[in-house]
Order: sequence, then C-alpha cells, then structure tokens
Amino acid sequence: MKVIPNIVLFILIILLSQCRSSNNMGVENIIYSSDNIDQYTGKKGLFVDKRDGKKYKWIKIGEQIWMAENLRYKTDTGCVAYKHSKRYVEHYGYLYNGNTAQIVCPKGWHLPTKQEYERLCKFLGNDIHDVFEVFKKDKSIGFNSINAGSYNANTNKYRKSHLFRLDEYWSSSISYCDNNSITYFNTLTINYYRKIALVGVLGLESTYIYIPIRCIKDD
Repeated sequence: MKVIPNIVLFILIILLSQCRSSNNMGVENIIYSSDNIDQYTGKKGLFVDKRDGKKYKWIKIGEQIWMAENLRYKTDTGCVAYKHSKRYVEHYGYLYNGNTAQIVCPKGWHLPTKQEYERLCKFLGNDIHDVFEVFKKDKSIGFNSINAGSYNANTNKYRKSHLFRLDEYWSSSISYCDNNSITYFNTLTINYYRKIALVGVLGLESTYIYIPIRCIKDD
C-alpha cells in the first residue's frame, strides 16, 4: 500500500516540475516581449540600429526616452575604441569627437541638446548633488552611466580614473567657438570626485577630445 502513494508523489513532482518550466518560459517571453523591439511603449525596451543591426536598450525617464547604453556605431573617422581595442566596444561603446557626435545617432534619435540634459537632471533631483546621487545609484532610473573615460587625439592618451571618475557625454549645444574657429560643445558631466552632476558650461573641444554619447528619441 505504501508503494502507490510514492508513485503518485513521483508523478506529481514531475508534473510540478513541468509546470514550473512552462511558467518560467512564459515569464521570459513576457519580459522579452515587454521590451517591445522598435515599439516605444511602456518604460523600457529595445531598438535596432538599422545601419549595422546592433540592438540597444532604451529607458523612459519622465517624458524622455533615452538610450540606456553607449552608442557602438563605427564611423570611418572621428571615433575610437577604448585603448584602440574592439573588445571594449560592447561594454563602453565607441568614443567620438564632438564633430562626429553631431551626426552619428541612428535614424529616429538625435544627440541631446543642453536643454534636454537639463530637463533630465531637473526630473532626477533638486540640485547637482541630488542628481549625482540618483545617477550613482541608478538602479531605479536605468540610465546605466558607465566609466568609459575619454581619449585625447593630440596626445594619443586615454583618461580613465576610478578615484577621479568622470562620466561625460556630448550634447549638440555649442558652448563657444575659439579664435581658431574650433567649436566647444556642452556636455553632461557626472563627477564622482566632487559628487555632482550637471550640464557643463565651458564644454569640450570638438576635434581632439573623444567621449561616449547617449542618444535621445525624437519627439
């Protein structure tokens, strides 16, 4: 009499295991389908850059839709991989000079203006210190800022420090032009040493300085 309950129990365990497997597959499908490739509904998703077929995460923050990864599109000029090695591109994206950054975003996206960055920061906090703390924790907003560093083409040197970490991203807004007609563009700067996040006033030189970019969805 004891054998029968054991067999029944064994069958129930198998059935339960199958149900769990089926349920897990369903959850994975829901999570993936909720990402809505090229359909910008909900709070997050994926889109495909039609130029090279690469997929990118996007996140909705307030009323803005941002790329949640650095751009990885290879241009003929004006971009470099960190330490000139392609193995870093998947994580850090490419670093672009300011001029190339203005024209490299995928169709349907554009390089953020100074005002669009300011709108993002205003949504995240009341001052530059509050905004920094949100970027630092980041899990709830999903912008996923990373320490990608920068590259100086004049010196052929990369700058990437953990102690004096700066996460910088190009904007499309011109800060000023110098006497040599070189343009300086505003940047979003997340400064881990000073614990502030703000849209830079002075901007970075557009020809020799290379930093990553985040694109924002067209309205």
